[in-house]
Amino acid sequence: MLNKLDSIMVKSVIAIDPDSNIIEATKLMRDNRLTYIVVVRSNLPVGIITEQDIVKMVANGESFEKPVSERMSRPLITASPGTLLKKALNIMRTNHIRRLPIIKNGSLVGLVTETHLLVASRRAMVEIEQKQHKMEKLAMKDKLTGLYNRRYFHSVMKKELYRARRYGALLSLILIDIDCFKKINDTFGHSVGDAVLKKLSKIFKDSARKVDTVFRYGGDEFAINCPISGTRSARIFAERLRKTIEKKQLRYNGTKLAVTISAGICKYTSVYSSMGKIVEGADKALYHAKQNGRNQVCVAEE
Repeated sequence: MLNKLDSIMVKSVIAIDPDSNIIEATKLMRDNRLTYIVVVRSNLPVGIITEQDIVKMVANGESFEKPVSERMSRPLITASPGTLLKKALNIMRTNHIRRLPIIKNGSLVGLVTETHLLVASRRAMVEIEQKQHKMEKLAMKDKLTGLYNRRYFHSVMKKELYRARRYGALLSLILIDIDCFKKINDTFGHSVGDAVLKKLSKIFKDSARKVDTVFRYGGDEFAINCPISGTRSARIFAERLRKTIEKKQLRYNGTKLAVTISAGICKYTSVYSSMGKIVEGADKALYHAKQNGRNQVCVAEE
């Protein structure tokens, strides 16, 4: 498990016998570029001697012929390989220590430092945040088309409406419906219908500006949120989409499909000032487009 000590511990630990003298400990530190040495008797850690201990001995003029056992820190606090990172860090902070020997079956098998734990804890936190972000992002997406879903539509519309009200920015909503989609499903099967949804979704996404957001609003209905767009520019965009799809030869396993779309547009105004009213206005315009013969774009009455 990546959240346990065995995932981060240093397994090659330099150790010294407690009966060895300080000179030997100092040499081991220097040769291995370490700031500490674990003191071990019969493969069981009994203490630690650090660079700081050596510095104090020099300052006090103590003899380096003394055995390590006279200068090592003890009693020694240890942990097992299965100890959780968070618990190990709490042990260190509670006992004011910076190193934690790892014991398994009565023997020293590794060691972790406070730095190891802080880095690993931060990495684990970042990984958790990334997973949460990924899950949140997946929850916003429609599985079939990869477009944002209706749930996320409400979130985006709230933000864009707030911006439009606060700064007087333009905002338009386009609702799009695939003409006679039920007939496609009934005639060719749902696999063909799904292929059409995927193909059109790609066209919508590739055609939209970076500031636009494309949604699968439900079934064969799509929504495109168009910030910084009035009725005229939104209509030009919707007409371009309509003509592109009308001219596009869609194929699926050799089957040629003639697909068209209808679209309804509603702009944020004093009349269409809430999410509900804008959606209702675009939906009524879409209804008129379909009632008037389909394969056309209509704009909500202002």
